[in-house]
Amino acid sequence: MAPRLPGPIRRVGFLGNMNYPPNVMSLKKFLADYSARIDSLGLELIVAGYGSEVVRTWGTNTTVLGSIDDVVEFYSMVDAVVVPIDHGGGIKVKAVEAMVHGVPVFGTEHVRSGFDTSFRGYVGDIDDLMSGNRITTTAAPPGVVREAFSEVQFQNGVNDLLARSGF
Repeated sequence: MAPRLPGPIRRVGFLGNMNYPPNVMSLKKFLADYSARIDSLGLELIVAGYGSEVVRTWGTNTTVLGSIDDVVEFYSMVDAVVVPIDHGGGIKVKAVEAMVHGVPVFGTEHVRSGFDTSFRGYVGDIDDLMSGNRITTTAAPPGVVREAFSEVQFQNGVNDLLARSGF
């Protein structure tokens, strides 16, 4: 995959299973906080995923794709993704998946806290994006993403955890 060139952010995506209540809660909060700001900045919010048709009933200005067959097509449509998750543990798969597809990520402090400190710089702050101060960004370099989330890295992490636990 060719690296995405830095450029203005106009189309922001959210991909998630909207039959999963935490995703509904997170997107509703994001829209409550930022819907007017999205419009005033001239951004388009594109929502996709299982059950995402429900977003059409929320009275917000969003483009809803519904269920999609190919995430590659979704990620090619957006300039960045938002991961407005404020609960749960560990790395947020939504953020990693976008990074793997070369798309810049904006998340909450909770999302950034799931990453090693050396990797947090690749997750922009949603507040910065919505302030209008950060209208361009670059994605995490493919080699960095590949290295950080490889099977070898996973195995090394598990082995380290087991060793520290006395196994």
